Amino acid sequence: LRYKKDPTDAAWGGTYLCDGVILTDELEGIARPHSFCALHKDREPFFLQAESQEEMMDWVRAIRNDPSKVSLIDFDVHENLGEGAYGEVQLVCHRTTQLRYAMKILSKEQTREADAVQLTKLERDVLKQARHPFVVHMAYAFQTPEKLYMVMDLVEGGDMYGHMQKKGRFSEGVMRVWAAEISLAVGYLHSIGVIFRDLKPENILLDMNGHCRITDFGLACKVESADQRAHSFCGTPYYVSPELITQCRQDKKERDGYSKDVDWWALGVLCFELVVGGPPFDGRSGQEVYTKIVKLPIAE
Repeated sequence: LRYKKDPTDAAWGGTYLCDGVILTDELEGIARPHSFCALHKDREPFFLQAESQEEMMDWVRAIRNDPSKVSLIDFDVHENLGEGAYGEVQLVCHRTTQLRYAMKILSKEQTREADAVQLTKLERDVLKQARHPFVVHMAYAFQTPEKLYMVMDLVEGGDMYGHMQKKGRFSEGVMRVWAAEISLAVGYLHSIGVIFRDLKPENILLDMNGHCRITDFGLACKVESADQRAHSFCGTPYYVSPELITQCRQDKKERDGYSKDVDWWALGVLCFELVVGGPPFDGRSGQEVYTKIVKLPIAE
């Protein structure tokens, strides 16, 4: 990027190399309208000011020189949609297209402290790969030195858990439709080698027409073949399958792991809960729930 220190200067004031820069207008010290900063780990910050937001975004695209890339400067933040273990989700609007998205923001430090780096990378890869009408799609992903950003479809009907809290139970007809949509989504994920491992109402979003979208792949795992099995214990107590519980109670040498079937078990529990208004296996603690899942043929 060649620049002039003043628009009236006859000669260029210098050259700024744009490779590897991060563009942002959310930095302490940026007070003027339509101003932004080019950051690079090996150089001093470089500040620019345009006449309008449209001109500013033209500069951003020119400096970036890659239409497929985005960064924080491409989005206006409207409101906070929720918070999670490692970060938050915000409602954002793309400044050029005016399309609205849900932006998931993760702290790199908290992700490292929780030893969740590999799970986070897998979540990003699955969201990037997945193309299914009942699975949330990731439109963009980028990072700054401190945070990771995943920009996903905005599903505005709320999560299934919220609707269950309000209504209590649903008709078998509604349950069948949702079960069919979730089954198609789970079957698709299995076809691309993904075990979801955390199917529950909080991870199922509903669009404005009441159709399901599976979200939050923070506990998913990847398998390379139909015979490959997973071994780590994870999930939410009410929806965990018997084989996942029993294999984790065994000695490591005796564990044979579990397969994609754990997702179908969780779907069965969800279908029961939608119609009855509560989970088939309940208890005062996680351990009590696990015991009932393993020992009881039916819920008490």
